[in-house]
Amino acid sequence: MELRKRWQIEKKHHNREARAWFSRVDRSKLIQAKDCRLLFGCPPEIKDMFMAWMGNVYDKRILELGCGRGDLAILLAKKGGNVSAIDISEEYIQIVRRRAVLNGVQTRLSCECMPGERLTYEDEAFDLVYGSWVLHHLDLSLVWLEIYRVLRSGGRGVFVEPFGEDIILEWLKSLLPISRIRMGLDTPTEKSLRYKDIWNAQKIFQRVTVHPFGLLSRLDRLIRSPQFRTVLNVVDVKLLTHCKWLRRYAVAVVILVEK
Repeated sequence: MELRKRWQIEKKHHNREARAWFSRVDRSKLIQAKDCRLLFGCPPEIKDMFMAWMGNVYDKRILELGCGRGDLAILLAKKGGNVSAIDISEEYIQIVRRRAVLNGVQTRLSCECMPGERLTYEDEAFDLVYGSWVLHHLDLSLVWLEIYRVLRSGGRGVFVEPFGEDIILEWLKSLLPISRIRMGLDTPTEKSLRYKDIWNAQKIFQRVTVHPFGLLSRLDRLIRSPQFRTVLNVVDVKLLTHCKWLRRYAVAVVILVEK
C-alpha cells in the first residue's frame, strides 16, 4: 500500500479512537498515568521483562513510537527521562500535551505528530526507542532503518507486538464475521509481525532478542477469571520454553534490538 494512503487510514482510525476515549474518560483521570504493570495487556512477567529491557531511564533521551494516550511516556518522564513522544494522530498528541501539563512533566515530555517511517529527529538522537503494539501499524522495511538511525551507538529499542507466524490462523481470523477490522477495532493496514520481519531487523542491528508469549492464554476470553488466566500464563511459559516448535503459534512477542 502506498505510504501516504496508509498514513491517512491510520490517522483517521486513531483520531476516532482518541475522540471516543476523551469523550468518556473521567477528567480527573487525565492526571493519572497507569502503573507500568497495568500496560500493554500482557502478563505481569512480560511487563516486567519489557521494563527491565528498557533499563534505568533517568536523564536518558527516549523516543516513544505511537504514544497513544501517553501513559508510559508520562511515567518515564516522572522517572527522570527526557521523553519525545510521537503519534500519527494529532488528537492523541493534544491529549498527551494536556496530560503532560497536568502531571507536571511538560519540561521532560515533548510531543509531535509524525509517522514512524519518517522521523524528523537527527541521527543518534536517542538512547532508547520503545513502543507497544505499534510496529505492526508501520512499514517495517522503513521503520527499522529509522529506529537504527536515531539510536546512538549502544542504544536499544524495546517493543511488544502481536505475532502472526501461523498464516492459516491469521487468514481464518480475517474471515470471521466479527473480525476486529469489521468491528472497527483494527485497521486494514496493520499486520502482525512474522519471523521474516525479525530477520530483517537482524540484518540491521548488532543484536536482536525475541521472547514469544501467549498461547493457551487465548482461552481466557472463555472464562473471565484472574486465577484461570494465571494458570494459563504459567502453562504458556513452560510450553514455549520447552517446545520451541510451538513458538510460531504465540500471540505476541517482546523484541529487544541493540545498535
